[in-house]
Amino acid sequence: MKIEDRKKAWDKLPFPKPDWETFKRMLPVFNFDALEVHRKWIEKVSK
Repeated sequence: MKIEDRKKAWDKLPFPKPDWETFKRMLPVFNFDALEVHRKWIEKVSK
């Protein structure tokens, strides 16, 4: 995934969303699935 694609994926996430640095680090862990990153981040924050 290119840098531009990562930035576009982050921009499209609904609020609340992780900060850019957190998103960049989580993305490869979740196989570059931006929605899965968002879902896991929301789970962690809501605890």
